[in-house]
Amino acid sequence: MTRALRLLPLILASALSLPVLAQNSDTSSPTPPDQQALIERLLRVNNPSGSNTVTFGGLPSTLPLTFSPDVQVQATVRSVGIGGVPSYRIFAVSNGTLDAARQALLGDLQASGWQTIPIIPVRGFQTTGGSLNNTFFRAGKFPLTLSINIQTVQQKVEVDIAVSAVNDLVISSLKNSTRYAPKSSMPALFPPPGASVDVAPDVGGSRQGVINSARVLSKLSAGEVLSFYSQQLKKAGWQAVTDTRSGELRVVTYLLTDLGGRQAVGVLGIRTQAEGDYILTASVNGFNPI
Repeated sequence: MTRALRLLPLILASALSLPVLAQNSDTSSPTPPDQQALIERLLRVNNPSGSNTVTFGGLPSTLPLTFSPDVQVQATVRSVGIGGVPSYRIFAVSNGTLDAARQALLGDLQASGWQTIPIIPVRGFQTTGGSLNNTFFRAGKFPLTLSINIQTVQQKVEVDIAVSAVNDLVISSLKNSTRYAPKSSMPALFPPPGASVDVAPDVGGSRQGVINSARVLSKLSAGEVLSFYSQQLKKAGWQAVTDTRSGELRVVTYLLTDLGGRQAVGVLGIRTQAEGDYILTASVNGFNPI
């Protein structure tokens, strides 16, 4: 995607300020510029051989997408490059949590007739932003593929959706895909509201187990952060059996059933570095994770 598209929010803000700047410098009150035309011109700088069209506050009627009230579309950019093949970039926001936005979008896509091909699944601690970890596609007269990225910016969930027109050969390949998808008893662990994970997850795995750690920055206490992640593990079937504290370190152990139906041991630990600054580690032992 072009640099101009990535900077669309900044371009929008700049364009909206232009009439004010003009009024401050010229007492004759000149006619404000056409903001949409100006933004499309700025986008065209990086797509000189094609065209860009911006739809504010919604989706073009040509896109087979319908979003629930949980997802509000700010703008959609339609770009047409060499060969006349269109692509779309949708900028949206959600008032809920990252996990709630993921679930809402997944339901919206399924209801709109989109299908998904699973790729390498997420597991362990997730960064503040991330994708739905799927490639979505829609067959038919105008076949399309779609990907989604979600992140939290200033406690607001931002959604960035890329849609591309493809041919039937690509759709056929996706339908018959047998992508390698290793499985693990370690679930995906999403950050608490307002928190951020400033270190990318580093998942290690072997035939004996899997371990994952992350640094979490949050206004919550260590106990509240640990409880938030522990609830996600319990929802995945982990049963807490011990809770040990020693200074700034707290460790909870769990019993779970691995993917082979055998009993395994899970561990979730947290160490406080400073106020609001925590190191967390989650692991599973006693099963074959891959």
